[in-house]
Amino acid sequence: MQKVTCTCIALILLFSMLSIPAFTQKKSETAKEIYSEDFERGLGSEWSNSRTTRLDKSTVLGTFNESPVTLTLPNTPVNVSMTLCFDVWVMDSWDGNSDIHGPDVFSVALSPDRTLLSTTFSNTYDDPIQSYPKTYNEEKMENHAFTTGAAKTGEFNGRFTDFTDAKYEICRTFLNTDDLLNITFAAHLTQGMSDESFGIDNVSISIEQPTVKTNITGQFQCLEQISLSPNPAKNDIRLSLAGACEHFKGSIYDALGKLIVAEINVINGEAAINISQLSEGTYFLHLTDDAETSIHRFVKVK
Repeated sequence: MQKVTCTCIALILLFSMLSIPAFTQKKSETAKEIYSEDFERGLGSEWSNSRTTRLDKSTVLGTFNESPVTLTLPNTPVNVSMTLCFDVWVMDSWDGNSDIHGPDVFSVALSPDRTLLSTTFSNTYDDPIQSYPKTYNEEKMENHAFTTGAAKTGEFNGRFTDFTDAKYEICRTFLNTDDLLNITFAAHLTQGMSDESFGIDNVSISIEQPTVKTNITGQFQCLEQISLSPNPAKNDIRLSLAGACEHFKGSIYDALGKLIVAEINVINGEAAINISQLSEGTYFLHLTDDAETSIHRFVKVK
């Protein structure tokens, strides 16, 4: 890339640094987490790609170039407000809004016609303009200084010393309308894997809890702390719920959303689950009552 010096770019950089917009979505204090993954303990089959790498002392899903990666969760609550939070690692020479070396676009989508995020990132002084924290729009371009909104910057990849790497912590809230939840993380990059890539970490999904009536307040304390052990397991798993838990029911689904065990009764916050007849693989335990739902992954081994 050629070095670019331009008064107008310098002015854009100065202006954007002085007026960074407040665009961060955060998880609601009333939200209940139904899924989380930091990739430190292995990877379940709910992810379409199992490639991981170490960045800044953390295990990260990826890195990827133009290969999308999808998270699939079966039997999720429908017609509820969900919040997806994740870290995205933007590695090496991303060129942001550049019409010469870019644009380099990162996106998160529920389906081809339901996009949660579409934006550009830049890591370089050569092309120092990006759309983030706003949406990328060719007709109405948002221009912000490179690495604007990053939670952390540095040379984490060690591949280039002329460019910085950046980690962004992002949340997006949406109405879930499908019980088979698919979330695809993807990038449209103008250079190859050795030049530009991304990784994903610390993924969580939360739902808004309904208003709690006085007579069921204690129930919401049940799913605050859950023990599912051992995990992975061979023959039996013991489930323990904190709080005064009564009348909770559980069911088990495989990674494709097929119902495997229809009903598991949780009595006084305890349940012993025999999984000896299950095939080796990843499964999801759904816990529910009239007030709340929680989903928990476990692994069956031989």
